[in-house]
Amino acid sequence: MENLKLAINDSLEFIYSVEQNETITSISKKFSTTENLIILDNNLTKEVEEGDKIYIKRYNSVYTVCPLDTLESVCNKFNITKEDLLFENKITYIYVGERIVIP
Repeated sequence: MENLKLAINDSLEFIYSVEQNETITSISKKFSTTENLIILDNNLTKEVEEGDKIYIKRYNSVYTVCPLDTLESVCNKFNITKEDLLFENKITYIYVGERIVIP
């Protein structure tokens, strides 16, 4: 585990070995990314299992979409373009409760 900690500190991209009782959701929160990005980056069609190796890309900022948020309001709040937000998250729209990365 010590080697993993060093790798995480040194890089925003790495391969992670799934630990017992971890889920895509718990891993996404642990490494400041989103469930959607883990699923897409790893071509996952099912939940991860202990020992699976998955690609992780960490982000500096993850935001949870709130009621009344719109795509435009989130972009304005963080001074980013709609295109950049959609591209970085590999999505076409946002919904309440979704966790998105802020590029």
